[in-house]
Amino acid sequence: YAVYADFIAPLFDSFTPLPEGELRDKIEALAKRLSFPLKKLYVVDGSTRSSHSNAYFYGFFNNKRIVLFDTLLPAEVLAASKATQAASSATPDATPDTTPDTGTADAQDSTEPPANADTDGKEKTEKEPLGCTIDEVVAVLAHELGHWSHNHVFQGFMLGQVNMFILFYVFGQFARNAQMYSEFGFTVEDNMPIIIGLIIVFNYLLAPYSFLFGFFMTLRSQRHEYQADRFAKDLGYADMLKDALVKLSKQNLGFPVADWLYSTFTHSHPIVVDRLRALDDGSKKSK
Repeated sequence: YAVYADFIAPLFDSFTPLPEGELRDKIEALAKRLSFPLKKLYVVDGSTRSSHSNAYFYGFFNNKRIVLFDTLLPAEVLAASKATQAASSATPDATPDTTPDTGTADAQDSTEPPANADTDGKEKTEKEPLGCTIDEVVAVLAHELGHWSHNHVFQGFMLGQVNMFILFYVFGQFARNAQMYSEFGFTVEDNMPIIIGLIIVFNYLLAPYSFLFGFFMTLRSQRHEYQADRFAKDLGYADMLKDALVKLSKQNLGFPVADWLYSTFTHSHPIVVDRLRALDDGSKKSK
């Protein structure tokens, strides 16, 4: 993942340092409070493809970096970030425009309607701005750092390695099993092709195990989301996190309700209504 973030992701996205200011100061203060080894803070231009908002951290050991989607940022921070990006991409030998200003190029024709009014003279309703407030962004990061504090990423990595070992161990036991091939219409004369054995074992023999393991990982992910929410709540960010969850759900076009059984089996994150309820009354235990 570190290789992807450092060398592959920059080929498709633009990463710029988060500008100095209140947001950066609060994030660094939170990292220091939790002894999180923060090295760099980036903003990624996720808005070039969608309005999806997110934040994540990556890095090994004492070399952690935090990445914020630009759609997550408040307007003033986003403007400063874009200014920083424009300044860093400007060519040093660019020749400034010395054309004298005649006073008419930028002037608005008095006969034209204002930019915020329609042809009937009525003001247009401005779009609701995207992004969270500074405190809401910090609350979202407090949730993400809850995953770090509880070692959720490392636990997931280790479970993934155990799962891979089981999959390939079982495959090794059946890779040269002539009866398995014959049951699927292959004969010994076909030399029992290894790729066919891989498909049979993974897609058919291990299907019940894969379903149960996937269900276990879904339950684990939901529990970890509640744990991270509780972590942010214990830091004093409950109200800000609730506001941020509502905004992110709207921006990411998430549906706020779902059948509990369907959600239990399919959603890696609890629905936003359940998370808000847990933040309110603490009914979801993190221990």
